[in-house]
Amino acid sequence: MTKPGRIACEIPFCCRTAPAEKHGDDAQIICGKCWRLADPATRRENRRLYRLADPSAAEIETFYASWEAIKAQITEAKGGIA
Repeated sequence: MTKPGRIACEIPFCCRTAPAEKHGDDAQIICGKCWRLADPATRRENRRLYRLADPSAAEIETFYASWEAIKAQITEAKGGIA
């Protein structure tokens, strides 16, 4: 359970939060500590897709697929699976 006005990290069993006023109430975040556990190439691709000024529908779908892959990769690493 997070405090009001805070957003929890998307990675299970991570207790870090971020301010909702900075990201929005419905935003998903991965804290910096967890983010560094992901593969650097996957992170770079995700950031490139995030920064596109006018993305197409295919690029948006690719971004969300990349986000889910990063979450799965980090969850496996934190759980000792990888």
